Amino acid sequence: MGPLPATTALVALIACRFASAAWAQDVPGRPGQPDVVVTGRTAAIRWAPPATGGVPSFYLIAAGTEPGGSDLGVHQVGPTTSVGPIPLNDGAYFIRVIAANAAGFGPPSVDRFFMIGGAVPGAPGTPVATIAGTRVTLQWTASVAAGVPTHYVVVVGTRLGASDLGAYDVGLTTSVTATLVPGTYCVRIIAANAFGSGIPSTDMSFTVGGAPGIPGLMSARQDGAAVTLEWGTPSSGGPPVRYLVAAGSAPGTANLGVFDAGANNSLTATAPPGTYFTRVVAVNAAGQSPPSFELALTLGEIPTLLSPPPEAVVRQNDSSTSCFPHATRGFGSRIAFDWSDVVSSSGVAGYHIILQGANASIPAIDQHVVTSDFEFMNCNGFVIPANRFDWEWRVRTFDLQGRYGAWSPPRRLHFGPCQLGDGTPCYAAVP
Repeated sequence: MGPLPATTALVALIACRFASAAWAQDVPGRPGQPDVVVTGRTAAIRWAPPATGGVPSFYLIAAGTEPGGSDLGVHQVGPTTSVGPIPLNDGAYFIRVIAANAAGFGPPSVDRFFMIGGAVPGAPGTPVATIAGTRVTLQWTASVAAGVPTHYVVVVGTRLGASDLGAYDVGLTTSVTATLVPGTYCVRIIAANAFGSGIPSTDMSFTVGGAPGIPGLMSARQDGAAVTLEWGTPSSGGPPVRYLVAAGSAPGTANLGVFDAGANNSLTATAPPGTYFTRVVAVNAAGQSPPSFELALTLGEIPTLLSPPPEAVVRQNDSSTSCFPHATRGFGSRIAFDWSDVVSSSGVAGYHIILQGANASIPAIDQHVVTSDFEFMNCNGFVIPANRFDWEWRVRTFDLQGRYGAWSPPRRLHFGPCQLGDGTPCYAAVP
């Protein structure tokens, strides 16, 4: 093969030298973050050259409608470090600068955001979650800063700042409701319009489902041999599917049984007289709640009330109580009550009796006794013409630890006017 022509040899020599120079060069470093001056619908852009790496041969400007995006194009601008003013369409822009030479492309600069002819919305308010079982409602306050939003995007992740569970355009509403599987969710809200997406709201997290929380406090009411236990729905955790009631003869035990109440907040059962310790747990597919606070109750036979005997009276000047007539003391009182004796029932130590008028705030009689009858004697009468109707009395048992049984059904009575043999006015109890 003969010698190369002179022009061919020159091109080859230049190419060889350029390749050698490229081989010796370093890739340029990161340019400075670009500065943008917007005038009307034009933008002038400038930046600082890289402080490290090889010398740039040219720069690229990448532009997009979101951070890191290049959907608006990548434009080569030569070795200059400024361009513009450039006419642009209305909208939101995210730009970054890349330095390049024969060795390759350096890393991009930090993004610079600017607007032409409008503004993206500001950040919405931090969302608030309302949870009802597995159904969750998110609410947030509208974005009021900068541009007017045309829609909101709910970004959902499994940790703060994440979006691994998706981003959902919900339109212009400021609330959304969804049914979710049990788990922990982190959400933030982004307001957007034709100029782009604004700054996200603050992230918030919430948990759906899981085992139920502790049921509310238990209470008990007795009706004859039947006792009804009631409790509140847990205020936290997943929704209960059923409740289990444990009963024992000592604190913390369940030796008397565990009873399934289903999804009800109450359980009615018959039980012999005695002292019981009960608690309830809530259950769903995710597990079981801690037990409620323990309720100790004593079940005795409920006393049967007997009417006061016909001779029971509330009267003035009762010699048996050394009462004497006095205008300011009203009528002296003497009245007897009687009920069935159930002290022999397990744990019963005595009785608590009350007598109360229909509109009274406190009982006229409030006594603890150990016998199954009570005779009230007092010089100050409690019956006057205006309140002689619709009185009620009732009795309940108590044990040596001060725990009370259920109240008996009330017995109603009235007081009718009467007159003693000596002409003294009185009021007689009328069953």
